[in-house]
Amino acid sequence: NDGTYGYKNETSMMSTGYSTLSYAGNLSHNGRWKIAMKDNKPTLLLCEEYAELNKAFSGRNMIETADAVADLVWVVLGLCNTVGIPFEKVWEEVKSSNMSKVSENGKILKRADGKILKPDTYFQPNIAPLLQS
Repeated sequence: NDGTYGYKNETSMMSTGYSTLSYAGNLSHNGRWKIAMKDNKPTLLLCEEYAELNKAFSGRNMIETADAVADLVWVVLGLCNTVGIPFEKVWEEVKSSNMSKVSENGKILKRADGKILKPDTYFQPNIAPLLQS
């Protein structure tokens, strides 16, 4: 990978934003996965960016925290693009599932430790069909 995570060039990568990701090439998911796993770079980058976020957040540095959050999103989106995950579709499905944890009366039920309980309205995200397209 040349650092552009499948984008045609750095300019197109910078200008797309995550709402209009385009998938470069016509590699199969397996082919894309092999590229991403070649040197485990995406997960190493995620660890690096998470460490920066942890340091900034622990230090109560809002500017560095914002930068680290944006960098994490950037790497996650690059990983999705590299392996062919349609991020927007997956995001919407997971968001809908998470929102189904809100009960019919608009309340979020939590355990004593803060873990959100799943009411009868909850449904698991159905991601597999999104990866077939």
